Amino acid sequence: MGPALSAILFMASTSEEMAEGAYLLTLYSLGLAIPFFVSAIFFHKLFRLLQRVHFMARYSTKVLGVILVIVGILFLADYFSAVTIFFNRLFS
Repeated sequence: MGPALSAILFMASTSEEMAEGAYLLTLYSLGLAIPFFVSAIFFHKLFRLLQRVHFMARYSTKVLGVILVIVGILFLADYFSAVTIFFNRLFS
């Protein structure tokens, strides 16, 4: 979000017409707001779905935490690029 906003602000500040900068910032704002509007419209369906799968939250956070720790160790040990190459070869 930060790099995209800074690029749009830079483009808006260097454009010759103010309308072009306003247009770019309006499109950025719409792109940021649309997912919130969609989630607000479908909130009740999403809430029912979350009520059905709430029991998995306890286990999924632990599993994802372990995966995050493993990825961090791979980064620190400088093995992440080797793992990336392995998966690229495996799935290509």
